[in-house]
Amino acid sequence: MVHKEQANYESIKRFCEYLNKQYSLNEEHPAWAIFFPLFYAGNIDSIRSLYFRVTEPVVVHRKGIYVYTNVFDQPQDVVTPFPFIYSSKVMPELTENNVCEFNAISILNYFPTAAEIVNTFQLSLVERSSLLFVDRKSNQGVAYIKDSTPKHYCFVFPNSNKILDIPHWGNQPDVRNLAYCYYRSINENDNNGTYKLKDKVLSVKHFGFPIMLYRVLLLESLLEGYTPVKENDYYVFPGINASIVKQLNRILSNSIQNG
Repeated sequence: MVHKEQANYESIKRFCEYLNKQYSLNEEHPAWAIFFPLFYAGNIDSIRSLYFRVTEPVVVHRKGIYVYTNVFDQPQDVVTPFPFIYSSKVMPELTENNVCEFNAISILNYFPTAAEIVNTFQLSLVERSSLLFVDRKSNQGVAYIKDSTPKHYCFVFPNSNKILDIPHWGNQPDVRNLAYCYYRSINENDNNGTYKLKDKVLSVKHFGFPIMLYRVLLLESLLEGYTPVKENDYYVFPGINASIVKQLNRILSNSIQNG
């Protein structure tokens, strides 16, 4: 039985298409423009196969700054550029004790590496000739089977015939993103981002960047009093310490380069 606070992805897509038409948003992919920003920022979370629900109200804090989501009707709210994420120097009133101190390093320490995750994928039985590669120039990395519905994705190792099946994103939302990042880390002509140590500014490629890592960096930047932005093909996070980038490089196979 589906509870009223849950929704499956097909229902979400239809609702986004309705909003796109009703408000003349002219978005080519309405769910990408309306739903996924909420999902990435943590306002909505995955609960089981292709089902989602609104995240419980939560507040994180550090150095007298409180960042919170899904906590409404607070007079001290400061609206950030991110949907339903607020920042304040006053703790909002909560009926439940969902308040915690945020420590990015402690969280990132629990992350396995992209390489470890990709290497848990099952060997695929598909033929290489049946694949269309996301990186058409190199014909390696992430690909999908021609005419598969829904798209069945695979990972092809560079300079190898080894092909792995990538689990469906509805069961594990970040696996395909991690596969993209892992491919960029082992492709000598690519990287996952750059870091300017002097300015403490981290830029990461937005396409295929893992949702959970994005959330950590978003909170870290906001709690340091900065506003992350999207510039061209990158997410830019000011106020990121080198120790955090070191952990990211562990996870992403040293593919964050010095800027």
